[in-house]
Amino acid sequence: MGNEKNGRLGNGFSEQWFLSRGYVKNSQGGYDPPPFKHKVFKPEEEVIVKEKVNNSPDFTHKAICEWFIPYQIPSKKNSRQVFVHPHTKRMVNIPSKAYTEYINATKMYWEAFGREFKNTIESERLKFPLKIHMTFIRKTKQRVDYFGPGESVFDLMTDFRWWPDDNHLYGKPFFGDIEVDKNNPGVRIKILV
Repeated sequence: MGNEKNGRLGNGFSEQWFLSRGYVKNSQGGYDPPPFKHKVFKPEEEVIVKEKVNNSPDFTHKAICEWFIPYQIPSKKNSRQVFVHPHTKRMVNIPSKAYTEYINATKMYWEAFGREFKNTIESERLKFPLKIHMTFIRKTKQRVDYFGPGESVFDLMTDFRWWPDDNHLYGKPFFGDIEVDKNNPGVRIKILV
């Protein structure tokens, strides 16, 4: 490396510069770049983790018929904000802040699982009305009715296009026992076949 001047290599960079950035000196006297460190996802983002669908050695496809959506689902009917519109003087009824925050926190789940839901209906040739089983996992043992959160689930399935509508022609609700898990509340939605 006869081109060194004042500790700098011929290209204007010093050995210290390369070493401080993770480069490794190779056998030809040059420097190999550090291993590529690329973040596949940002750690602060929430990631949807799905279990392996099928362990069969013949690679046959088994449809996904159950989905878990985290966070305690609020009742849409009990958590409403009512006010009078200043211009029309009509009463306006909108979802509560808690319900809106729930939708914002779980939107990616509803969208992703909606596609899976439709694929399951198609691949399994299921016919409407579907029997939809819901198990609510709550943070506490506080008493709750099934119909408020159940209505929220059916409305969100419609809002995120899991099906055309939540009326009796498309879905029949079934409920599992309410479970309590303060660290992992949510709802399990299952198609009963």
